[in-house]
Amino acid sequence: MPLYDYDCDECGTRFEQRRSYAQADDLAPCPDCGSLLTERALSVAAYLRGAPAPSGNTPSTTPPKKRHRSDCLCCR
Repeated sequence: MPLYDYDCDECGTRFEQRRSYAQADDLAPCPDCGSLLTERALSVAAYLRGAPAPSGNTPSTTPPKKRHRSDCLCCR
């Protein structure tokens, strides 16, 4: 099961929970204060890996194109 990041609007805690994809957007109680005022956060690792948007799209099989310095011969 994937690991998702959540932010608590009540106490400001960021926490992780392992959930199925179908449960990713369900309420996630904060482990510190117990508040249900939480929302799923976009983790840096998911963003860098080109993870799908929460809309349910499947992940891309092609990695994002990398750019080098402006004087790099392969990027001209």
